[in-house]
Amino acid sequence: MNDKKHLIYASLIILTVTIILLFPILKEPAIYVAGVVGGSDLTGFNYPVKFAYAEALRSGILPFWNENIFAGFPLFAEGQVGALFPLNVLFFRLLPLLWAFNFSYIFIYLLTGITTYLFLRRLSLSFIPSLFGATAFMLSGFYIGHNQHLNLLEVAAFFPFLLLVTDLYIETRKIKYVILLVVGLTSSILLGHPQMLFYHLVFLLLFIGFRLFLIVFHRYRMTVRKVRAYLFDGTDIKRLGKVLGGFIFALILSIGISSAQLLPTLEFRTFSSRSQSYSLSEIGPESVSTFYFPFNRIGVFYNPFVYDNPSLGIAPVNQPGVFFHETMAYVGIPCLLLVFIAWLFLWKKNPWIWFFTITGGFTFLLSLGAETIFVKFLTLPGFNLFRVPARFIFYTDFSLIILASLGLQELIARLSKMPSVLQFKTYRIILISLGLGIGFINLYYPLTVFWQLNPTSPQVDHYFKPETVKLLSEELGNQRYYSTHETYGALSIFQTNPGWQNLTPYLKNYASLAENGAIIYGLKNLQGYAGLQPERLVNLLQESETSGLKFEFCDEAPCLIEGVAFNRLAQISGIKYLLSPFPVVSTNLNLIAETNDLDKPVNTHIYGISNYLPPAFIVPEAIISPTATSTLLTLYDQSFNPLQNVIIEKYIEASAEARLSRFHRSSVTGEVKYLTLR
Repeated sequence: MNDKKHLIYASLIILTVTIILLFPILKEPAIYVAGVVGGSDLTGFNYPVKFAYAEALRSGILPFWNENIFAGFPLFAEGQVGALFPLNVLFFRLLPLLWAFNFSYIFIYLLTGITTYLFLRRLSLSFIPSLFGATAFMLSGFYIGHNQHLNLLEVAAFFPFLLLVTDLYIETRKIKYVILLVVGLTSSILLGHPQMLFYHLVFLLLFIGFRLFLIVFHRYRMTVRKVRAYLFDGTDIKRLGKVLGGFIFALILSIGISSAQLLPTLEFRTFSSRSQSYSLSEIGPESVSTFYFPFNRIGVFYNPFVYDNPSLGIAPVNQPGVFFHETMAYVGIPCLLLVFIAWLFLWKKNPWIWFFTITGGFTFLLSLGAETIFVKFLTLPGFNLFRVPARFIFYTDFSLIILASLGLQELIARLSKMPSVLQFKTYRIILISLGLGIGFINLYYPLTVFWQLNPTSPQVDHYFKPETVKLLSEELGNQRYYSTHETYGALSIFQTNPGWQNLTPYLKNYASLAENGAIIYGLKNLQGYAGLQPERLVNLLQESETSGLKFEFCDEAPCLIEGVAFNRLAQISGIKYLLSPFPVVSTNLNLIAETNDLDKPVNTHIYGISNYLPPAFIVPEAIISPTATSTLLTLYDQSFNPLQNVIIEKYIEASAEARLSRFHRSSVTGEVKYLTLR
């Protein structure tokens, strides 16, 4: 059987595994619901922004700006929507939204499986070990745990592709592989997850160095003396220069092609909550170790539920900086046993054992964050732009699975050399039984884990039009609102309704219009959720809510106490309605209605702000306030009058010729010419 037939068979098997894995969302239009304790990036971010993206494409434009979250939001510049990725344009322009969304998952698993298979074949592995490694990587814990992070998985899926074409380019130095490398790098940039892309590039550079070392190793069978000679061998130095030159050229060209996306994202980052690099501070928002992989969870490599199981109501909620889905490092017992076989029999025979052992071990140490001295690497330029060191587990899993595939190849080879008496009977029985056993364990168990951790809900049930939406959009004029459901409701759902056996409470939470639900329903929420968020507004919201909305008990029932700071923030932000799962005590609020979407255990209280101000009007005086803290102090100041003062971050010089024909507090009619701002 030739390589092309092997590839066809492998692709069909990988496609079959993909369809079985994703069957719950393919049999009918459905969406993954829970994903993580109390909420999900998929339903809270990825699906809403893809909704806005699809709507924009159908209108013939790109989603440059979205008015439904924050005080308006540069959705295109945030980057994670992947607006310029060609397959996104194709899927979300031509297909119904949910089918386009779920086709992205098919693309992820097919690209991962097929390119991992081809890469293993490049390492001289036969059909069975290569197919084993491809399916094991597709079903590894990283993919299972990060199912809610769509664009992260899309960038991750390009990793084996980048390794494959890089290896082919090193071997042949043909221009077509540079072009394929440009395709892979450009796609990874456009998909909008810079953390995974940066880690890919670091791994690729290590791979290039080791691959060139192997070329020289096989040419010279090097001793120490020959290594020294090689360093001054002009032929091989020239080869190294060509390979690195081709790689750098591909990277520069990819950056140039992606500049339409990169430049707005880099500009927006300077105004975002991630404008500064992270440090070695204690675990918290500014620490590089936030969301690390604790060493005491090492057992998840062989059993993802050895310590806890969110689907049954058990999760590491009391361990700071640890999320269950970020620590899903599962590869399975068969893989781990095969890794030991590879170490035992191939350490001196196959140099790839060295490379993937070193890279797997080093990335595992980096994932531990502050638990090891290697955390200092995370403060190096580039690395210090990102948190969540647990994501290095992706490369640990990949390295382990490559080692396991090499171990399986060696195991098959040794069984095939059994005495001739056993070759025709016992050998075949043992080999077939071994293959079926490994295949069953390494396929069936991850599938069940995936389904258990990623429950689905039909689209019609998930994004219905709740009573709250009808009131806000149809009867109350679709004015800007503020919701406290996300702050006070998400974690309590998990605590009061342990596990994901009953999905109704999670559907109720989405109906509460927390996070980015406003995008889907066409409403206006001062809050929002994104990777890059406007720093000043987010800090102001956090501080004003902390000091201006206090959770207390009123007559033995939970309630919120509204303070001066929040009320004035509502005035200057054009908030007309406050949504709360609890009663709110305030002289500035009037209870308009109580809704009960999906028979919630807690009603949604809709309050109108009595001293509401329109979103735009003219005031005579500006107050300079460079930080969120100083803005909050200004709001507390008794002399501050939102009808007379506007708060700005810095002084703005403006010059214009203006002619006003009509003036009113909430509207101005006239002409402005030659307006310049500095």
